[in-house]
Formats: sequence, C-alpha cells, structure tokens
Amino acid sequence: MKILKFGLRFWITLGSVFSFLLGWAIFGHSLKPIQPVNTSVASLPTLEPLPPMGFSADPRPQQPQFFQPQFSSRPMFITGGS
Repeated sequence: MKILKFGLRFWITLGSVFSFLLGWAIFGHSLKPIQPVNTSVASLPTLEPLPPMGFSADPRPQQPQFFQPQFSSRPMFITGGS
C-alpha cells in the first residue's frame, strides 16, 4: 500500500510539473497581439453622458429605495450556530 501511495503521488507530481512546463512553453511561443501603429485620441468614438438617475437636489443624503430596511411582523428563526 505504501508503494502505491508513493507511486500515485509521484505520478501526480510528475504530471503537474510536465503540464506546467508544457503550458509555459506553448504560451511563450504563441503569437503576440497586434499593436496598432497610428492611434490618435481624436479618432476614437466618444460616448454621450448618461442621463441623471433622478435623485433630488436636497443636500441631505438619502438612501435609495433598495437600502431601506424592511421590517416584518413575523418572528425570525435565528440560531446561534455557524
């Protein structure tokens, strides 16, 4: 049994190292991305600004609807465990 465990560990280690080195070699010799030569900021398309989200101009901070706590009249079942 001890020889079988050692053999499995050796096989998994050898396979992992070989796979890592083979992947490293494949990615190292892969084609590099093409870099455009002439890029100017003026030729890039621009997006128009987003519309306002509808918040009021009140200086006091307000919580959005989805952050307001919701209370239920039903009792909650809470345990002390994890």
